[in-house]
Amino acid sequence: MNTLPPPSKVAQSEITPTTSSASGVVKLLSTIFDKSTYSGLFKAGTVSIGVYLIGISQTALTLYDKEIDAYTEKYKFEANTQLVLDQTDCRTLSSYRAECLIAQHKIKTSSASLEALKAVTDAAKTASIFCFSFSVFFFLSTPFVSFIRPKENS
Repeated sequence: MNTLPPPSKVAQSEITPTTSSASGVVKLLSTIFDKSTYSGLFKAGTVSIGVYLIGISQTALTLYDKEIDAYTEKYKFEANTQLVLDQTDCRTLSSYRAECLIAQHKIKTSSASLEALKAVTDAAKTASIFCFSFSVFFFLSTPFVSFIRPKENS
């Protein structure tokens, strides 16, 4: 099932690099070090830093209010029952079962929401650093690789 010909029958033109591969590299480098590339990366970095700032300024405040509410429920339950909420099985309680379940649910939801916010803001911060860094690198490198670009006829 071997579909490749034996090495002795491979034509020499199939082994040597062609000029089309060299022109492909030139085209790739021209695209990478083009003004639209680093300006697009700069714009993407700006959007990413905007998402990060909105996440930490607006969403974090809302989630903080929810976290305060969750811990208020937790501490009310612990004060009324003299039990630690994290170590309590709510199914065994008779009079405080609803309060226990609500407090546990609010704590879990608050923790999960804060973890999700942290993941999104960390991703946005990382993306903005990446985009800004490469934008600056491409901007500063463009004059040094301009000799690669093909000459345009006037």
